[in-house]
Amino acid sequence: MERERNNTDPDGLNSTDPDASAEAWRSEERRRGEDIDAWLRQWFEQRRRLKVAFPDHIATHCAEQIFHINGEGLICRVDYSAPVAGGAPTAHYLSDYRDFSGIKVATKRRALRRKADGTAIPDPVFVAIDIAELNFS
Repeated sequence: MERERNNTDPDGLNSTDPDASAEAWRSEERRRGEDIDAWLRQWFEQRRRLKVAFPDHIATHCAEQIFHINGEGLICRVDYSAPVAGGAPTAHYLSDYRDFSGIKVATKRRALRRKADGTAIPDPVFVAIDIAELNFS
């Protein structure tokens, strides 16, 4: 079924319809993406996983990333191996979402090393970001 897109959001990236948003993420013009097996490991929470390969013209710290989406439709983890960090497998956790001017933002971010089986190594924490306040203009 073909979806009619909003003229103010031609890519569907700001849609509240999760299927339209996922379709936009998979758009061949922007990046290549594919749903991969759901993951049920930590905290017995099943997560949808989306593997994304960004083209060279998109600035990102890692061309291939795996986004973990929780039951609320929020990104709760991103797996990548950033060349700037020596290519170390990383599990970047996003949590404590808060609403700032109508935009949900993960206010707690933690980057941990990742084992070959995908599980995170809890210590040490390589990057810790806590956001107290945000203003959008």
